[in-house]
Amino acid sequence: MSGPQGGGGSFNFTDVIDVHGDYIAWMLRTMRERGHQVVDVDREAEEAYAEHCRDADRLTAPLRDCLSYYNGHGDAEPGSLAYYGGNRWHNFRLAAQETLEPFVFGRRGQKGS
Repeated sequence: MSGPQGGGGSFNFTDVIDVHGDYIAWMLRTMRERGHQVVDVDREAEEAYAEHCRDADRLTAPLRDCLSYYNGHGDAEPGSLAYYGGNRWHNFRLAAQETLEPFVFGRRGQKGS
């Protein structure tokens, strides 16, 4: 939660943690309601989001002047982080929650559903 590629659309850490907590609670509730024990993300959806994060990172390159563990102390591969605000992460999240398309649900001991 709330690390590189965590998204959340805000640089207010408390706000991001709150939004991510709501997302996790939604996921656990959805899994319980559907009788699933495990969840993963479809490879194509994961790669699309990773590309989005690379694009967001490239657009926010000036923020790399602040060296920290978030950017590998300045040595992280360009495009490997996601320091961005706005609603892009929320749009990904809302679409995923509405369609459930990016998720692969299942039970322990079996792949997918």
